[in-house]
Amino acid sequence: IFDPNQNWTLPSALDAIRCLDVTSIIDIKGFFQFHTSELFPYIDLFKNTFQIIPELKAKVREVLNSVNYKDKNIIGIHLRRGDYVNYENSPVFWTTPIKSIFNGLDYIKSSGFRDEVIYLASDDIPFYKSQFDVAGINCITADNLFSFNDESSRLLVDFTIFSIANASIIS
Repeated sequence: IFDPNQNWTLPSALDAIRCLDVTSIIDIKGFFQFHTSELFPYIDLFKNTFQIIPELKAKVREVLNSVNYKDKNIIGIHLRRGDYVNYENSPVFWTTPIKSIFNGLDYIKSSGFRDEVIYLASDDIPFYKSQFDVAGINCITADNLFSFNDESSRLLVDFTIFSIANASIIS
């Protein structure tokens, strides 16, 4: 139903999905990099469509509690790097300057967040972890909480933690 050569808008993609006679789980792949102003009208749809099973949320909370992060405010930070570093001077794909991320973090902390833990998710954890270390900012990643056999499990933990985070910075 989706022509990969067509540049879909979010409303037209959602309309096309609604027309499907979906009787089983479907897997939709693509680059859904819409400005958040396009996503906001569909917030209830996203919340109802993408739900984390309670058992997974409970397991993640259990692990967070076991490593002394119980009752802490979680600030999730997702930083895209990977293939974006290959698009120098692109008006569409760019990596967010780390200073901007740190400024956003300072803003969140200044708004009253106390006793927080910073959760870092990225396609280039070693690079960003070193940036946080140099800045003297402590953060944790999925690897601090679980051992993984595959990337899908790590992404599921990231997604789960972002669903329970008190604040997020996403690039």
